Amino acid sequence: MHLRDLAALRAYRERWGLEARASIEPGADELAMASSALRSPSSGVVPRIRVAYSQPGGGSRNDPLEYAPIDATVDALIGTSGGRRADETPEPDIDLFVRVPGTSADEQTAFVDAFKTMFGAAPRGGRRSDVLGPG
Repeated sequence: MHLRDLAALRAYRERWGLEARASIEPGADELAMASSALRSPSSGVVPRIRVAYSQPGGGSRNDPLEYAPIDATVDALIGTSGGRRADETPEPDIDLFVRVPGTSADEQTAFVDAFKTMFGAAPRGGRRSDVLGPG
């Protein structure tokens, strides 16, 4: 993620007062750590992870640094973390917002609005969010 994009995301998060509820991480590896923090192997807990892309069909795009579509990478990370993908779940344990390469200004605005809407309606429990962006 470019530093200016990171600064913009942090500014949005601060403006909405979401610092305690939304993390902005440098890469997809943090999804596994966030998910693992919700479960232990003996607990039987399987985190439900809802994925939202910054543009329609964004999961089918390839990040320039990856060899597979972004959706395949996200699914692999969710599986590795012990979670399950649950895009239709109204109250997931983790919301994963993925900003894909080539996101237009209008798509970026809609993406940020969706992020804001989800957190405006989110329960205060242990729910986490992660924002990924292109390297």
